[in-house]
Amino acid sequence: MLNRTFPGQSEVWSVLYTILSFGSSLIGRLAAPIFMYCIVLGFIHTRNVHRYMARLLSFALISQLPYMLLFGVTVPRMYGMEPDPWGEPLNILFILCLGLFTLWIYEYLCRFHVSWGLLAVAGLVALGWLLPVEGGKGDVLIIFLLYILRSLPRRHRVVHATMSVKYS
Repeated sequence: MLNRTFPGQSEVWSVLYTILSFGSSLIGRLAAPIFMYCIVLGFIHTRNVHRYMARLLSFALISQLPYMLLFGVTVPRMYGMEPDPWGEPLNILFILCLGLFTLWIYEYLCRFHVSWGLLAVAGLVALGWLLPVEGGKGDVLIIFLLYILRSLPRRHRVVHATMSVKYS
């Protein structure tokens, strides 16, 4: 009697999961560009970029294990699938760290020549595209564009931010 399921119970959980999945996806689409913009502001205002990158990378490494356990083990078990924590991509903090490194290397190489900085940015954007990370594949490019376009008037930045929300 205790193991008996109520009629329509699986449909209720399916609808609830769909609503929660859509809501969390919407929150992520709004939060990711805000985090990217915060990376740009942090790069501009920090005194020591190396310590900033080290802290971001350490948080990325610390949070990877809970991320793998949650999305690689728990969620597949909910659906009766075989868990695979090693098949999960890297969390979003790794791409934010790569974006911060991109800004730093761009500023460093532009001291010598702008083309070197742009070449390094192109290579790091390609690396971000190839890495198995959570989120959009063009996040490093969005971080770089937010940095480059920071001096535009506010109304232009709003248009670019809106496009990055749609993209990511």
